[in-house]
Amino acid sequence: MNPLKIFLNSLARSIRSRLATEVAEKSPLDHPDIQAMDLLQLADLPMPYLPMPAPMVADAEAQPESMPLARCA
Repeated sequence: MNPLKIFLNSLARSIRSRLATEVAEKSPLDHPDIQAMDLLQLADLPMPYLPMPAPMVADAEAQPESMPLARCA
């Protein structure tokens, strides 16, 4: 039991030291200017990585056909 305890303690110590030395990923939201903004200012920020919705098409022929609704019981 003692050799197993020594091995597990050394393994736990190495994992803790590795976690303590890892550099945390930088987030754009961690910037002090952004943290100082209120919610309305944050809502006005451009978010280029968000998908854009498809543009609305004026004529009905260009829009895809919708599937018929299923009958409800």
